Amino acid sequence: MKLPLPRGLRTAAGIMGAVTLVAGLVAGADTRDVAPQVRLHSGAAWVASGSVGQLTLLDGTSAEVAAQVQVDQPGSVLTAVQDGLTGYVLNRTRDSLVRVDGATRERTQPAPVTAGAGASLSVFPTADAVYTLDTQSGMFTKSDAKTLQPLGGVPLNVRAVPDEPVMDADNRLWVLDEQTGDLVWHYGGNRHSRAQAHTPGSAHLTLTGGHPAIVDTARRTAELLDTDGKVTKSLPVDLAPGETVAVSGSSGEARLLISDSARGQLLVCGFDAGSCAPIPLSGPGDLGRAVEIGNRVVVPDYATGKAFIVDLAQRRLLAERQLFNRPVRFELLSRDGMVFYNDPLSDQAGILSGEGGVRPISKYNPAKPEEGTTPVPGIGDPGPLPTTGGDPGTGPVPPTGPQPGPDTATAVSIEISPRDHGMVGDEFQLTARGTGAVGVSGAQWTFGDGATATGTGVKHRWSQAGTFTVNVSAQLSTGQTGRAAAQVVIDSADAPPRIVKLVVTPEVPQVGRAATISAELTGGRYSGLAWSVTGAGGEVVTSTAPEFQHVFAAEGTYTVKLAVTGGATTVEQSREVTVAPAPHEVRCGDKVTTNAVLTADLICSTGVGVTIAASDVTLDLNGHTLSTDSTSAARKGIVVTGGSKVTIRNGTVRQFADGIVVADAADVTIDHVTARGLAQDNFDHFAITAERTRNLQIRNSTMDAFSPFRFDHGSSVTAVGSNLTGSDSYHAISHCGDNSSCVFQDGLLKVKNFTCDQQGSSVTADRMTVAIDIFAPGCKIATVTNSTLALGESSADDNVLTNNTFDGSRVLMMSWKHFTISGNVFRDADNRALEITDSAWGKLSGNHFLGAKASGVIVNFGWVGAPGTTVEISDNEFAGNGFGTGDETYGHDGLTVVDIKDNQVIVVVKGNHTKNNARFGINVNPGTAVVDGGGNTTSGDPQGCRGVVCGRG
Repeated sequence: MKLPLPRGLRTAAGIMGAVTLVAGLVAGADTRDVAPQVRLHSGAAWVASGSVGQLTLLDGTSAEVAAQVQVDQPGSVLTAVQDGLTGYVLNRTRDSLVRVDGATRERTQPAPVTAGAGASLSVFPTADAVYTLDTQSGMFTKSDAKTLQPLGGVPLNVRAVPDEPVMDADNRLWVLDEQTGDLVWHYGGNRHSRAQAHTPGSAHLTLTGGHPAIVDTARRTAELLDTDGKVTKSLPVDLAPGETVAVSGSSGEARLLISDSARGQLLVCGFDAGSCAPIPLSGPGDLGRAVEIGNRVVVPDYATGKAFIVDLAQRRLLAERQLFNRPVRFELLSRDGMVFYNDPLSDQAGILSGEGGVRPISKYNPAKPEEGTTPVPGIGDPGPLPTTGGDPGTGPVPPTGPQPGPDTATAVSIEISPRDHGMVGDEFQLTARGTGAVGVSGAQWTFGDGATATGTGVKHRWSQAGTFTVNVSAQLSTGQTGRAAAQVVIDSADAPPRIVKLVVTPEVPQVGRAATISAELTGGRYSGLAWSVTGAGGEVVTSTAPEFQHVFAAEGTYTVKLAVTGGATTVEQSREVTVAPAPHEVRCGDKVTTNAVLTADLICSTGVGVTIAASDVTLDLNGHTLSTDSTSAARKGIVVTGGSKVTIRNGTVRQFADGIVVADAADVTIDHVTARGLAQDNFDHFAITAERTRNLQIRNSTMDAFSPFRFDHGSSVTAVGSNLTGSDSYHAISHCGDNSSCVFQDGLLKVKNFTCDQQGSSVTADRMTVAIDIFAPGCKIATVTNSTLALGESSADDNVLTNNTFDGSRVLMMSWKHFTISGNVFRDADNRALEITDSAWGKLSGNHFLGAKASGVIVNFGWVGAPGTTVEISDNEFAGNGFGTGDETYGHDGLTVVDIKDNQVIVVVKGNHTKNNARFGINVNPGTAVVDGGGNTTSGDPQGCRGVVCGRG
């Protein structure tokens, strides 16, 4: 199914190389007024939370949740609209519409809309009826406002972008036809049109002063229309053809509000004045539609999570507020001098006043999202979403630890590479990623073009142009099913080129240091590029390369401009760049409060080599080494104390007792740094430590010491592409403790012992090489996925090991705690590959145990067992095990189960397949109690199976 992607979403492609989008668009506006404003009563707004399937009423007076209604399954793509205090929610996943009464909070059953039209539907509620327009087929439908029963429909024969059509106060529907360039409107039961009223792909429609208006960037004009579609006033607009803008209008006068992402400005265009006034914001971004409250305007920036507040009377930026600490496509809805903001993919929402006051609201408890939802008497459950595959099972199975909860979309996202847009025939890699400590063991995909696939990571090519919705249903390590959606834009080879964004790295260049200038392009092939960089004194450099470097000689503001030519089309985009002064030169003992750089290696005799004591500071080691002249003293290399947005990059810190120390800070990045601590037996010092630090990022770095790291006291740390290595001594211990979160991706984690010290911490490793003897004791949950492992013991309260390869050098021991071990390959173990013992319980499924010298798996509780718990061993492969040792202690079988008594843990064995093991495929020792779940097979095992029935494999 091809879906047109709203222009606001197309600009999101430039935020990062791989973009994850879980929920779809949310209109959230009564479009009979001026989009995107909302006409409400008593300062209240309905907002959607697709990840948990809820509609929430926010009370603007108290800044609290007034109602929380479960409208559909978690993982739905929801759009909320509103008339008065009555809320409506369109489920774009299930092609259905639900009404929630503003007074009683009662919800209707989901009313179906045209099959497959949910993603392309625009919805307009009124007091008497709800109107819907399928922007792909052009079908315009009227339904009863209370029952949602269809009352009839007419074909308008248009093809439009879903967020562009508007409806005025007299219920006239206005649409821009993207195929013909016509303006189409419906009123009084009749279709009307004006031919070639706009340029397809370059025009935007809004309402201002109660009348429709068109902004056409190709024609560089803005036109105000009357009720017959005729132009009454026009004015020139300083916009480049194809420039990315978002358009809204004032309700009290004929005035347009144009958010210009490339230039980072708001254009205020008055039809009475006949001109536009630019108001600079804070540089280029991904700006959304401005929302007006009185004489103030709020402009969202999806790239930064900020909102800009503009004073229209004084034509200036009044304030900017950081609503979210990440890129997020949030909604803005206005009412009674307040603006409601909402992230449809999380629990975060709130209220923003015209003066800049922010009052956050949590829409639901993320740990228990169903908590506080309004009961709906007499109305059944929305019913299950469509599923793909899966074995429904043949009967009850004893519980295996934590039980699956309802489906969720908060724990899974879609990673798309190389980006979320491309050309027909391009290959895309799509990966289902668990968030936090949640792993993904399997996934089913649809791509919006009729194709399907299975696997946690898949590749796909689209054979035609369009905007496609990718859906994934993922099996999570928690036992839940997570759902996510993303959109991919595919252009044809003959499409004109477009500029997504201009990229300057670093974002704030410094005098005397090279900056890299490039662009992200989409659309068809281009025939020429023309760059220019201009300062106060005129042009300083030009280039025709896709990417080039430039060294700025003076600080100040520069304009970077790119023109791209393809065929007869040329598109342009520009942005301003602020060049900072040359960084301060660092010396031993310095307390750094501005950007600083090492110009030579430093050997320090001070207690601290360098202290960073401010926010927005970059310390560039510049390829040099910071070291100390004494390894016996307890000296520290670099200390970051307080502050936020600190970067340490490009160099080496060595010989200090503590290499890098971070405390009471936020948003700290360690990039391309090698920190080498003391190699001698000392477990009190580390290459890097963090305490009470939020969002510490370690990128492409090496942390090496006797004990390489300690992260605790509520810190959150992510290491990507980095090596963290320590000593093989039993005394070498690294930590992630005291309610901290530690995530490791795409690197090496090699330490003797890794503990959490106290309850409440989580550890996640994905696409790592991991070598650890004792892993995660004291952790609440430890998750390892898609990695190569040499793991001796995994001892978190909950251990999740999925889709890994075990190298066989260590015996994986599971004892005392819960586990989920699935989809792994255990190959050529020096002894047994896995031993389950000492009251451990959980699920072992879908693994491959190949070539272990002893038995592939030993289950041996002896006299220790936890009554009432279950070990399920299902759907595993055991092949070629038991040939490498004469020791009888650990068996010569595929699976060996010994010493399980009737009053101990329940062991269920089912659906396993054994082949060519030395003795038994499955060997349940006499006197051992197991539950034979059936479906086991044997082939080439000399003694077949004992204790369970195995069919022929």
